[in-house]
Amino acid sequence: MTTSPRPPSHKSFTGHHDLLQGPQYEFVHPLAPSEEVTGLWTLGRGTVIWRIWPAVLLHALFAAAVVVTSDKTPYYLAIANSLLVVIGVVIGFVIAYRASSG
Repeated sequence: MTTSPRPPSHKSFTGHHDLLQGPQYEFVHPLAPSEEVTGLWTLGRGTVIWRIWPAVLLHALFAAAVVVTSDKTPYYLAIANSLLVVIGVVIGFVIAYRASSG
């Protein structure tokens, strides 16, 4: 039984585990402008703006709809200040848990 040679690996921070190199690939978003168009511009292919703009646009449209509904109709869409504090604490706990459970 022969074993194939293992690729070179690095040790973890503790030195107890081998770290193997991950796959190498390049993701090219179809809506991102080409390198010739952007040059050294900040919003080139190496940024996440091309992946998150639909979510940003969706949230902006939702916020605009809430404001227009609250201002132009008899419906008052508001959240109490105490509830905002509770939501902030819960979101903080979720972010802290996610960061620590990695």
